[in-house]
Amino acid sequence: MLRVLIAFLTVTILFCSCENEPYDPVDSLPASTGEIGELVVVVEKAYWTSPLMLEINERFGKEVTSLPQPEPLMTIKKVTNKGFSGNMMNHHSVLIIEIGGLSEGAEAFFGKPQANVWSKGQLVYKLKAPDVQSATELMKAHGDKLFEYFQDHYQNKIKAEIAANVDASINEELELTMNVNMDVPNSFTLVSNYNDLIWLKQQREKNVDGKDHEIQLGILTYTYPYTDSLAFTTEKILAKRDSMTKKYVPGMIEGSYMVTERQYGLESSETNANGYYIIETRGVWKMHKAIMGGPFLSLTIYDHKNNRVVCLEGYVFAPHFKKMPYIRELEAILYSFSFPE
Repeated sequence: MLRVLIAFLTVTILFCSCENEPYDPVDSLPASTGEIGELVVVVEKAYWTSPLMLEINERFGKEVTSLPQPEPLMTIKKVTNKGFSGNMMNHHSVLIIEIGGLSEGAEAFFGKPQANVWSKGQLVYKLKAPDVQSATELMKAHGDKLFEYFQDHYQNKIKAEIAANVDASINEELELTMNVNMDVPNSFTLVSNYNDLIWLKQQREKNVDGKDHEIQLGILTYTYPYTDSLAFTTEKILAKRDSMTKKYVPGMIEGSYMVTERQYGLESSETNANGYYIIETRGVWKMHKAIMGGPFLSLTIYDHKNNRVVCLEGYVFAPHFKKMPYIRELEAILYSFSFPE
C-alpha cells in the first residue's frame, strides 16, 4: 500500500510540474544534422542538370579563392522527393523546389522561411513555380538574398554552440590586456600574452583511414593607435600583420615564422558590424623556412571611441581536410567582438 501511495504522489508531482511549464513541441524534435556549409536541395531528378540547378550551383557552390585549394561556398546535396526521408529530413538547411501544380498564370515564389520543421535548429525554404524557366528567373533575381539567409543560419548555429561554451577566463584576459570582449570557446587555450598581442589556440585531432590528423585553429589579437586612414589599406594591414607574426608566431623549425602568402588568395572588403567600420581580409598564411600553411581571416577594426585600430585574426591549419567549416567557426568567434565602455 505504501509503495502504491508513493508511486501515486510521484506521478501527481510530475503531472503538476508539467502543468506549470508550457509545452513546446520543438522539444520533442530530434537535433538537426549535417555539416555546417551543407545545403540539401530537394528537387526531382529531371531538373538536376537544368538551368535552375546551374544557377543554384553558381550562387551557392561557387569556389572560394582565398584558400590554399579552392572549395565551394556551400556543399550542395541534391535529393529527390522520394529520397528526402530519414536522416536527410533532419538536415539543418533545406531548400525544397516544387515545379508545376500551380494554377494557370501563377508566378514563381519563395514561401516564408520555416524553422524546426522536422528537427530542432532547422531552416527550410520552399520554391514553387509553374515551370523550370520561371523558377530559374526567380533564383537569378533573389538567389543572393536566399544565400544570405542560409549563411546567417549557419552563423547563428555556430554562435549558439559557442555561447554555450564560452571561456570566461580567456575573455577576462582579452579585456584586461586589449580592452576587447569576444566569445571564445573553452576548447581554446592561451598560448601567450605579450601585452601587445594575445595568441589563442585550439588543437584537435580527426581520424581518417585509421590515422589521427592534427587540426589547429588560432586567434591573434593586437591593437595599435590610429593615425590616419592609410591604416586600412591592404598593404598597411599586411605589413602590420607580418611584423606581428614574425615577432610572435614562430614555427617548429628555428628561424621559421608565420607570414602572409602574397602570390595568391588575397581578398579584401569593407563592412560594418557591431557599430564599427571594418576591413575584412582573407588569404593564405605560410611558414617562412618551413612547410606549413593554411587560410586566415583578419578583421581590421576602427575603434573610433578609443582612437585605435584593433586587429582580430583567425587562422586554420588542417592539411588533410576542407578549410571552410573551420573558417566559418572563426568568423563567428571574431564577429562576436565588442569593446568595453
